[in-house]
Amino acid sequence: MPNVVDYEEFSALIKRVERVEIDNDFLKSFICSIKWMSRTEAMELLGVSSSTLHRMTKRGKLDYLKEGENIRYSVQSIFDYLLAKKIDPQDAKGAIFRSLNNTRKQQNS
Repeated sequence: MPNVVDYEEFSALIKRVERVEIDNDFLKSFICSIKWMSRTEAMELLGVSSSTLHRMTKRGKLDYLKEGENIRYSVQSIFDYLLAKKIDPQDAKGAIFRSLNNTRKQQNS
C-alpha cells in the first residue's frame, strides 16, 4: 500500500522544491557568469600541484588565458576534464562552486 501524505505535508514539500529550484537557478547563473579561474583555484579544485597543472596545460588538457604574468583557466574546460575522468556531473559542478566560493571568501577576509 502506498504511503499517502496529507495536504499540509504535500504543500510544504512543494514549497521546499520551489526553494531548491530558486537556489539552483541562482547557483547556475553564478557559476555560468564566472568563465575563468585563477591558477590557485584550478590547483585546489583539481587537487594537483603547480607542476602537474603546468603539465596539463602544456598537454592541452585545459584551456587557459594569459593576462600578463597571470594565467587564468577556463571553468568549462576544467568541468569537461572532470567529466572525462568519469566524475559525476553534479559532483563536478559542486566541486567547482565550492572551490570558487572558498577562494572568494578568503579574498574578502
